[in-house]
Amino acid sequence: MFDLQKYLAEASCTLVRPLGKKDGLWLIRRADGEERVLRRYDGENALVQALCGAKLPQLPQVFEWRGEDGCTVSQEEYIEGTLLAELLRKTLLTESQTAAVAREICLALEALHSRGFVHRDVKPENVMLTPQGRVVLLDLDA
Repeated sequence: MFDLQKYLAEASCTLVRPLGKKDGLWLIRRADGEERVLRRYDGENALVQALCGAKLPQLPQVFEWRGEDGCTVSQEEYIEGTLLAELLRKTLLTESQTAAVAREICLALEALHSRGFVHRDVKPENVMLTPQGRVVLLDLDA
């Protein structure tokens, strides 16, 4: 069983707050002040392992991972922004905005497919739009 408090102490991090509705997803702050997402995946997550250290703008960066008690625990980039689902509840995108978002999602899928992985849960709830215009495909356990 994953012990969050033990992990935080060993990694010299503090818990900021749980994220989302899923258990196993937290916002943490490292000793240097950087905020990251701490995720616990059930079982082995080969995708997280494969993405560790890769810098792909359309996917959250995985900084580190480790197997622990039958699960995979990773520190990933914290991405602030608006979920595409939230945005679409308020407004519609223009044709050019839709094309730009679709292009970035396709680049994320291309990066995954080139590494031998399939996302299997591409939906507006798993796409983050940042204030800087970055489009990021989330939910690497799908």
